Amino acid sequence: MTAATIPGEVKTTHSRNRGTMYGLAGASQSIPAGAYIAFIAGYWYNVTATTGLEGRVARCLKDVDNSAGGAGAKTIEVQLLGKRELVLVANDTVAPITAALLGEKFYWLDNATVTASNGLLASMIARFTDIRTQFLAHAAGTGTYHGSADGATYTIAVPTTAATLYSSCTSLKTSAIAHAPKVTGGTPIHGAVDLATVGALSALITPTTPEEARVFIETFAGIFFGSSGHVSRTSPAVHGAADATNVLMVSVSAASRSAGGIAWDFYRASFGATDETQVWVEVQ
Repeated sequence: MTAATIPGEVKTTHSRNRGTMYGLAGASQSIPAGAYIAFIAGYWYNVTATTGLEGRVARCLKDVDNSAGGAGAKTIEVQLLGKRELVLVANDTVAPITAALLGEKFYWLDNATVTASNGLLASMIARFTDIRTQFLAHAAGTGTYHGSADGATYTIAVPTTAATLYSSCTSLKTSAIAHAPKVTGGTPIHGAVDLATVGALSALITPTTPEEARVFIETFAGIFFGSSGHVSRTSPAVHGAADATNVLMVSVSAASRSAGGIAWDFYRASFGATDETQVWVEVQ
Protein backbone atom coordinates (compact mmCIF):
# COMPACT_ATOMS: atom_id res chain seq x y z
CA MET A 1 0.00 0.00 0.00
CA THR A 2 1.38 3.41 -0.95
CA ALA A 3 0.30 6.97 -0.44
CA ALA A 4 -2.63 8.12 -2.56
CA THR A 5 -1.28 10.65 -5.07
CA ILE A 6 -3.81 10.75 -7.92
CA PRO A 7 -6.56 13.38 -7.54
CA GLY A 8 -9.84 11.68 -6.84
CA GLU A 9 -8.19 8.34 -6.09
CA VAL A 10 -9.91 6.36 -3.34
CA LYS A 11 -8.16 3.34 -1.92
CA THR A 12 -10.10 0.41 -0.49
CA THR A 13 -10.00 0.52 3.30
CA HIS A 14 -10.86 -2.44 5.51
CA SER A 15 -12.31 -1.64 8.92
CA ARG A 16 -13.61 -3.30 12.06
CA ASN A 17 -16.25 -1.16 13.69
CA ARG A 18 -17.07 -2.00 17.31
CA GLY A 19 -16.88 -5.67 16.43
CA THR A 20 -14.58 -8.56 17.11
CA MET A 21 -11.02 -9.37 16.24
CA TYR A 22 -8.68 -12.29 16.69
CA GLY A 23 -5.45 -11.92 18.59
CA LEU A 24 -2.87 -13.98 20.42
CA ALA A 25 -3.10 -15.08 24.04
CA GLY A 26 -0.25 -14.23 26.37
CA ALA A 27 1.98 -16.87 27.92
CA SER A 28 0.53 -18.96 30.78
CA GLN A 29 -2.92 -17.39 30.44
CA SER A 30 -6.21 -19.13 31.17
CA ILE A 31 -8.93 -16.70 30.14
CA PRO A 32 -12.65 -17.47 30.54
CA ALA A 33 -15.32 -16.09 28.23
CA GLY A 34 -16.52 -12.71 29.46
CA ALA A 35 -13.29 -11.84 31.22
CA TYR A 36 -11.77 -8.43 30.65
CA ILE A 37 -8.38 -8.60 29.02
CA ALA A 38 -5.53 -6.17 28.38
CA PHE A 39 -3.38 -5.84 25.28
CA ILE A 40 0.31 -5.73 26.30
CA ALA A 41 3.26 -5.93 23.88
CA GLY A 42 1.25 -7.74 21.22
CA TYR A 43 -0.56 -10.30 23.40
CA TRP A 44 -3.76 -10.49 25.45
CA TYR A 45 -3.64 -11.07 29.20
CA ASN A 46 -6.14 -11.19 32.05
CA VAL A 47 -6.61 -7.73 33.52
CA THR A 48 -4.83 -7.40 36.86
CA ALA A 49 -4.39 -4.67 39.44
CA THR A 50 -1.65 -2.78 37.63
CA THR A 51 -1.11 0.57 35.97
CA GLY A 52 -0.77 1.48 32.30
CA LEU A 53 -3.83 -0.35 30.94
CA GLU A 54 -5.75 2.75 29.89
CA GLY A 55 -7.15 2.29 26.39
CA ARG A 56 -5.93 -1.31 26.19
CA VAL A 57 -8.86 -3.23 27.70
CA ALA A 58 -11.34 -5.40 25.77
CA ARG A 59 -13.38 -8.54 26.52
CA CYS A 60 -12.74 -12.21 25.78
CA LEU A 61 -15.61 -13.91 23.89
CA LYS A 62 -14.59 -17.57 24.18
CA ASP A 63 -12.69 -19.62 26.75
CA VAL A 64 -8.97 -19.84 26.02
CA ASP A 65 -6.64 -22.12 27.94
CA ASN A 66 -3.05 -21.18 27.24
CA SER A 67 -1.93 -21.93 30.78
CA ALA A 68 0.76 -24.30 29.53
CA GLY A 69 1.64 -22.41 26.37
CA GLY A 70 4.00 -19.65 25.41
CA ALA A 71 2.99 -16.23 24.15
CA GLY A 72 1.01 -16.61 20.92
CA ALA A 73 0.44 -20.36 21.21
CA LYS A 74 -3.35 -19.88 21.24
CA THR A 75 -5.65 -17.45 19.48
CA ILE A 76 -8.23 -15.44 21.34
CA GLU A 77 -11.48 -13.90 20.12
CA VAL A 78 -11.72 -10.33 21.34
CA GLN A 79 -14.68 -7.99 21.58
CA LEU A 80 -13.72 -4.35 21.16
CA LEU A 81 -15.40 -1.96 23.58
CA GLY A 82 -16.81 1.52 23.19
CA LYS A 83 -16.74 3.37 19.87
CA ARG A 84 -13.49 1.85 18.76
CA GLU A 85 -12.92 1.37 15.03
CA LEU A 86 -9.89 -0.34 13.55
CA VAL A 87 -8.67 0.27 10.01
CA LEU A 88 -6.08 -1.66 8.00
CA VAL A 89 -3.11 0.38 6.79
CA ALA A 90 0.36 -0.26 5.39
CA ASN A 91 3.32 -0.71 7.74
CA ASP A 92 6.55 1.24 7.27
CA THR A 93 9.47 -0.82 5.95
CA VAL A 94 12.21 1.31 7.55
CA ALA A 95 10.86 1.75 11.09
CA PRO A 96 7.93 -0.66 11.13
CA ILE A 97 5.45 -1.43 13.86
CA THR A 98 6.74 -4.67 15.41
CA ALA A 99 5.02 -7.23 17.64
CA ALA A 100 6.59 -5.60 20.69
CA LEU A 101 5.02 -2.25 19.72
CA LEU A 102 1.45 -3.51 19.28
CA GLY A 103 -0.70 -1.68 21.78
CA GLU A 104 1.54 1.40 21.54
CA LYS A 105 1.24 4.67 19.65
CA PHE A 106 1.84 4.80 15.92
CA TYR A 107 2.79 7.77 13.74
CA TRP A 108 1.70 8.75 10.25
CA LEU A 109 4.39 8.34 7.60
CA ASP A 110 2.13 9.36 4.72
CA ASN A 111 -1.58 9.28 3.95
CA ALA A 112 -1.74 5.48 3.75
CA THR A 113 1.21 4.25 5.86
CA VAL A 114 2.07 4.16 9.56
CA THR A 115 5.45 3.95 11.30
CA ALA A 116 6.91 3.36 14.75
CA SER A 117 9.14 6.43 14.44
CA ASN A 118 8.02 9.92 15.39
CA GLY A 119 10.94 11.33 13.40
CA LEU A 120 12.89 12.35 16.51
CA LEU A 121 15.78 9.93 15.91
CA ALA A 122 16.50 11.28 12.42
CA SER A 123 16.33 14.82 13.78
CA MET A 124 18.70 13.98 16.64
CA ILE A 125 21.20 12.28 14.34
CA ALA A 126 21.28 15.33 12.07
CA ARG A 127 21.71 17.66 15.04
CA PHE A 128 24.41 15.47 16.61
CA THR A 129 26.32 15.18 13.33
CA ASP A 130 26.41 18.97 13.05
CA ILE A 131 27.63 19.28 16.66
CA ARG A 132 30.33 16.66 15.96
CA THR A 133 31.49 18.47 12.80
CA GLN A 134 31.70 21.87 14.48
CA PHE A 135 33.40 20.46 17.59
CA LEU A 136 36.15 18.79 15.54
CA ALA A 137 36.64 21.93 13.45
CA HIS A 138 36.82 24.09 16.57
CA ALA A 139 39.37 21.82 18.25
CA ALA A 140 41.61 21.77 15.19
CA GLY A 141 41.29 25.49 14.50
CA THR A 142 43.69 28.29 15.35
CA GLY A 143 43.28 31.86 14.19
CA THR A 144 42.06 34.33 16.75
CA TYR A 145 40.53 31.96 19.28
CA HIS A 146 43.21 29.25 19.83
CA GLY A 147 46.87 29.97 20.33
CA SER A 148 47.61 26.70 18.53
CA ALA A 149 45.62 23.78 17.18
CA ASP A 150 44.58 20.95 19.46
CA GLY A 151 46.52 18.16 17.78
CA ALA A 152 44.65 15.33 19.50
CA THR A 153 42.77 12.76 17.42
CA TYR A 154 39.19 12.68 18.64
CA THR A 155 37.29 9.61 17.44
CA ILE A 156 33.57 10.28 17.35
CA ALA A 157 31.56 8.05 15.03
CA VAL A 158 28.77 9.47 12.89
CA PRO A 159 25.67 7.70 14.28
CA THR A 160 23.12 5.91 12.12
CA THR A 161 20.96 4.20 14.76
CA ALA A 162 19.77 4.88 18.30
CA ALA A 163 22.45 2.58 19.72
CA THR A 164 25.28 4.26 17.82
CA LEU A 165 23.90 7.67 18.77
CA TYR A 166 24.16 6.78 22.45
CA SER A 167 27.75 5.57 22.12
CA SER A 168 28.72 8.59 20.02
CA CYS A 169 27.33 10.89 22.72
CA THR A 170 29.74 9.26 25.16
CA SER A 171 32.65 9.77 22.75
CA LEU A 172 31.71 13.42 22.22
CA LYS A 173 31.53 14.05 25.96
CA THR A 174 34.92 12.42 26.56
CA SER A 175 36.50 14.37 23.72
CA ALA A 176 35.12 17.73 24.81
CA ILE A 177 36.20 17.16 28.43
CA ALA A 178 39.71 16.43 27.12
CA HIS A 179 39.79 19.53 24.91
CA ALA A 180 38.38 22.21 27.21
CA PRO A 181 41.20 22.32 29.81
CA LYS A 182 44.14 22.14 27.40
CA VAL A 183 46.71 24.89 27.84
CA THR A 184 49.70 22.96 26.45
CA GLY A 185 51.79 23.73 23.35
CA GLY A 186 54.58 26.09 22.39
CA THR A 187 51.80 28.60 22.01
CA PRO A 188 49.12 27.39 24.46
CA ILE A 189 45.89 26.11 22.93
CA HIS A 190 43.83 27.95 25.54
CA GLY A 191 44.84 30.91 27.63
CA ALA A 192 43.25 29.32 30.71
CA VAL A 193 41.70 26.03 31.74
CA ASP A 194 37.94 26.07 31.03
CA LEU A 195 36.79 24.61 34.33
CA ALA A 196 33.18 25.68 33.79
CA THR A 197 32.85 23.60 30.62
CA VAL A 198 34.59 20.58 32.16
CA GLY A 199 32.28 20.69 35.18
CA ALA A 200 29.11 21.08 33.14
CA LEU A 201 30.04 18.32 30.69
CA SER A 202 31.01 15.95 33.50
CA ALA A 203 27.48 16.24 34.87
CA LEU A 204 25.90 15.06 31.60
CA ILE A 205 24.22 11.65 31.87
CA THR A 206 25.18 9.11 29.21
CA PRO A 207 21.95 8.45 27.25
CA THR A 208 20.27 5.06 26.98
CA THR A 209 16.87 6.21 25.65
CA PRO A 210 15.77 8.60 22.89
CA GLU A 211 14.58 11.21 25.38
CA GLU A 212 17.86 11.05 27.31
CA ALA A 213 19.72 11.45 24.01
CA ARG A 214 17.65 14.50 23.11
CA VAL A 215 18.40 16.10 26.49
CA PHE A 216 22.10 15.22 26.19
CA ILE A 217 22.43 16.69 22.69
CA GLU A 218 20.69 19.96 23.47
CA THR A 219 22.45 20.39 26.81
CA PHE A 220 25.83 19.75 25.18
CA ALA A 221 24.99 22.27 22.46
CA GLY A 222 24.38 24.91 25.10
CA ILE A 223 27.47 24.07 27.17
CA PHE A 224 29.84 24.07 24.21
CA PHE A 225 28.26 26.31 21.57
CA GLY A 226 25.87 28.52 23.53
CA SER A 227 26.22 32.28 23.85
CA SER A 228 28.12 31.76 27.10
CA GLY A 229 29.49 28.32 26.17
CA HIS A 230 33.03 27.16 25.62
CA VAL A 231 33.55 28.53 22.09
CA SER A 232 32.48 32.00 23.23
CA ARG A 233 34.37 32.06 26.53
CA THR A 234 36.96 34.82 26.63
CA SER A 235 36.69 35.68 30.34
CA PRO A 236 38.61 34.16 31.96
CA ALA A 237 40.96 34.22 28.98
CA VAL A 238 40.14 30.74 27.65
CA HIS A 239 40.06 32.05 24.08
CA GLY A 240 41.68 35.05 22.50
CA ALA A 241 38.34 35.77 20.85
CA ALA A 242 35.04 33.98 20.44
CA ASP A 243 34.95 31.29 17.74
CA ALA A 244 32.48 32.79 15.29
CA THR A 245 33.38 30.36 12.50
CA ASN A 246 32.35 26.97 13.83
CA VAL A 247 28.72 27.54 14.68
CA LEU A 248 25.81 25.10 14.71
CA MET A 249 23.74 25.02 11.52
CA VAL A 250 21.12 22.32 12.22
CA SER A 251 18.06 23.22 14.27
CA VAL A 252 17.11 21.80 17.66
CA SER A 253 16.06 18.12 17.76
CA ALA A 254 12.31 17.63 17.53
CA ALA A 255 9.71 15.06 16.54
CA SER A 256 8.46 15.59 12.99
CA ARG A 257 5.47 13.25 12.74
CA SER A 258 2.01 13.22 14.25
CA ALA A 259 0.81 10.45 16.55
CA GLY A 260 -2.16 8.77 14.93
CA GLY A 261 -3.53 6.45 17.58
CA ILE A 262 -2.89 2.88 18.71
CA ALA A 263 -1.56 -0.05 16.65
CA TRP A 264 -3.55 -3.13 17.62
CA ASP A 265 -2.62 -6.08 15.44
CA PHE A 266 -1.17 -7.30 12.16
CA TYR A 267 -3.35 -8.57 9.35
CA ARG A 268 -4.03 -12.28 9.79
CA ALA A 269 -5.64 -14.13 6.88
CA SER A 270 -5.68 -17.22 9.12
CA PHE A 271 -4.03 -18.44 12.31
CA GLY A 272 -0.28 -18.45 11.85
CA ALA A 273 -0.47 -16.47 8.59
CA THR A 274 0.61 -13.09 9.94
CA ASP A 275 1.20 -10.33 7.42
CA GLU A 276 3.30 -7.68 9.17
CA THR A 277 3.23 -5.40 6.13
CA GLN A 278 -0.33 -4.44 7.15
CA VAL A 279 -1.48 -3.25 10.56
CA TRP A 280 -4.88 -2.83 12.21
CA VAL A 281 -4.83 0.58 13.88
CA GLU A 282 -7.24 2.66 15.90
CA VAL A 283 -7.17 6.20 14.58
CA GLN A 284 -7.56 8.80 17.33
